[in-house]
Amino acid sequence: MVQINKVIDKIYSFLKSLTLAVILLSLIAFFSAVGTIAGNVKFLKDLGLDNVYYSKWFLLLIVLFVVNLVLCTLSMIPVTIALFSPSAPNKTYKSKKENAKEHLIALLKSKKLYVQEKDNLIAAYRYPVRKFAVYGIHFGILIIAFGALVGSIWGFRGIMEIPQDQSSSIIITRNNYVSLPFAIYNKNFTVSFYKDKNIPSEYKTTGYILDNNQKIPFTTTVNHPFVYKGVWFYQASYQLNPHKSFIALNINGTDKNLYLHKPLLFDDAQFYLANLSYYNSKPIALLYVELPQGSASGWIKLGDSANLGPINIAFSSAEESYITVLSVAKDPGSTIVILGFLAVIASLLLIFFKFRRRVYRIKKL
Repeated sequence: MVQINKVIDKIYSFLKSLTLAVILLSLIAFFSAVGTIAGNVKFLKDLGLDNVYYSKWFLLLIVLFVVNLVLCTLSMIPVTIALFSPSAPNKTYKSKKENAKEHLIALLKSKKLYVQEKDNLIAAYRYPVRKFAVYGIHFGILIIAFGALVGSIWGFRGIMEIPQDQSSSIIITRNNYVSLPFAIYNKNFTVSFYKDKNIPSEYKTTGYILDNNQKIPFTTTVNHPFVYKGVWFYQASYQLNPHKSFIALNINGTDKNLYLHKPLLFDDAQFYLANLSYYNSKPIALLYVELPQGSASGWIKLGDSANLGPINIAFSSAEESYITVLSVAKDPGSTIVILGFLAVIASLLLIFFKFRRRVYRIKKL
């Protein structure tokens, strides 16, 4: 039994130690920073660190930190109680007056000090609230940790892929699917390109939120999200819809529609559209052609034509249909986290007040 008690004491001492607090805080801060950038770094994303906030091991770190903070706070309470329990006088108040005690108390209160009386001792405190600042900081951190737990357990992060003129309520997360109680309808998606470059300058989705009989319009662009019922929607990316995107080719006098990623056989030749984009505000297509004599590939602009042996092709028109990709996140603990930060900031302000404590012993002359 003695050995068991020693082991329990060691575990308790470690759980409330400053060493464990520093280790846990460092790990939480490190992985929080990694989780912020992981979505843009391939090897971090492959390790699953882009979803770090919703992982079980990250939740375990937060829970351990909460346990450490609670135990540390509880161990400090006896010290604080002793501080406000007058003992061991460090000042002597000498007086000839019969009511020396009452006179001293009145004098201390006139200086706006907090006065506490116990037996024949009188304690005076300046800014006693300063000693409770650490409890306020701990309380604020606990609120932040609780908000993080709420967000990790009941929140989510994922993407929605919605073709133009279609709606969806399904969010694809890293490990599963989340079904929203409403749907997002992609009425129109547009993408603009920089002049003389094949680089998008802006992409925008407009549509409706379909919730029961409600039809709520929305518009979102990069860095301009919209929020509905606590769910945030960000314009993340886009892609061509291979089922509806095509180019019209005139092949040896015959008009044919060539769909994206769908091979077309015509006159012993196979045509394949690998990409469709813009250059100088004109559609350009990356085209692969397989002929009995060999193969050819390259970009072709709208209005251009090419002769490939017995085959003559002309790029007459293009039809694009996009799939918008929205990044979706819900964090029901965000408000709680903000309240926790406010509590920490308010408590930190108390540190600027200088605490003083004097315990007087009255000595009559």
